[in-house]
Amino acid sequence: MLNFFATFTASFFITHILAVVAVAVVIAVAIAIAAVAIVIAIAVVAVVIAVIAVIAVIAIAIAAVIIVIAVTIVIAVVTIVIAVTITIAVVTIVIAAVAIVIAIVAVAAIVIAV
Repeated sequence: MLNFFATFTASFFITHILAVVAVAVVIAVAIAIAAVAIVIAIAVVAVVIAVIAVIAVIAIAIAAVIIVIAVTIVIAVVTIVIAVTITIAVVTIVIAAVAIVIAIVAVAAIVIAV
């Protein structure tokens, strides 16, 4: 009978020790999985931030190109307005010169007629 209790007690403690070890292993595995999950989450966040930064740089570059194109168009329009203004001035000068020539011819005709 004493042998039975000794065997039972020994197996009881061994079972409890194995249970404690099993719980410790499960806890250690859970902590390891949580640590890996945290590292993966941090890596994913870093990649997302990097992708957003690249997209922002591309958007800024596109905006700069659009601004350059807009400035070029404004310069072209101003150049066209200046060219049209110069053309109108030249035509006005030519008309004035023709008018002066006509006036001189008219004065000469009056002088000849008198």
